[in-house]
Amino acid sequence: PTFLPINRFASSSSASALDERFIDPSYPEVNDVSAQVKKPWGYWNVQDRRNFGDVLDENDDIKTVWVVDEESANGRVTPGQAVRHLLIMLGLIAGFAYLIKLTKPEEKNPVNDREFPLNPDLSS
Repeated sequence: PTFLPINRFASSSSASALDERFIDPSYPEVNDVSAQVKKPWGYWNVQDRRNFGDVLDENDDIKTVWVVDEESANGRVTPGQAVRHLLIMLGLIAGFAYLIKLTKPEEKNPVNDREFPLNPDLSS
């Protein structure tokens, strides 16, 4: 028979959110909101959109403004459109580089190559 480990921390559906998070019950409840959807002004730390002394969530590092966007352009751009825009921009950069390559800039050297005459005294 196969023995599965019993999770003694498994919670039932009636357990509170504090029990499910396995943290100290005296720790204050925090909002499960990303900093990207918060208002950008009115905070002590405007860059991270938090006030001095705010309680940090255990997942604060993935709820900052600096992670992958939760919403692209406030919902105006779908992920497919974002990929298409990226590919168009990369295509434009590649096309511009190809046009520069067609002009052969390495052949338009404004300086003549330096010629070194043979010095018979130094050659042996």
